[in-house]
Amino acid sequence: MRSKILLTLLISLCLVGNSCDLCYYCDDESSSSYSWPKKTKETHTYTGNSNVYTYEFSWDGNTAVMTSKKNGIEAYQSTYTHNDYGYRIKSVFNDGKSKVEWEYDKWKVLSRKGYDNGSLSSSHDYEWDGLTRKYSQGDYRYEDTFDKYRHFVRGKTYLSDVLVDDYTNEYDTSSRWRFLKSTDMNGNLTAENIWSGNSTTYYRYDSNGSVTSTSTREVNEFDDTLIQTTSVSVTKNEFKSERFKPYY
Repeated sequence: MRSKILLTLLISLCLVGNSCDLCYYCDDESSSSYSWPKKTKETHTYTGNSNVYTYEFSWDGNTAVMTSKKNGIEAYQSTYTHNDYGYRIKSVFNDGKSKVEWEYDKWKVLSRKGYDNGSLSSSHDYEWDGLTRKYSQGDYRYEDTFDKYRHFVRGKTYLSDVLVDDYTNEYDTSSRWRFLKSTDMNGNLTAENIWSGNSTTYYRYDSNGSVTSTSTREVNEFDDTLIQTTSVSVTKNEFKSERFKPYY
């Protein structure tokens, strides 16, 4: 179950080029560096639904005010603050009554704390051993391994020190954020992307190897997702030319 959840988060991260999960000006960024974009707008439409949902981002340095709209009518606002490398260090929402704060060492998350009405409501600390992140939740213990580019390459889950999940992810080493496939602890293929130029089709498989879902997306030269299409929705992203500082 965790592998499916984390894989979804992984794909989401690759799709939106966040969080997430980077130079100040694109012209300054080398072809081999890794950076996150500054999104200006995200638009969602759904099959059988005439409503249009948008998220508009107004930037001031590393802080963005996000305005959510339904059919052009404002619904709510949130404020997101990032470090120089594009990783979110604070989210403020619910009219300032709720917030989440993260601590990072460049791109490595060290802690996460949630607050409601000024009181601490949740707290998580993360331990790092090189490129492996370790943390616990209840009886579960997790070990997530990344490569130097911040690609999530392996995830292990232990229950009472017994390994219950172990999966690996592979990426196209000639690009920045082109996920190729994921395999479970038994070597079964659970997901893959088939790339053609800047477009890809994503396939999700069950334990029998049957396709359970598909989606398509198009990316720009930085592998930021421009448009993603599923069986029920279409998501379009727009970005500033200015990007965050490269984290690699």
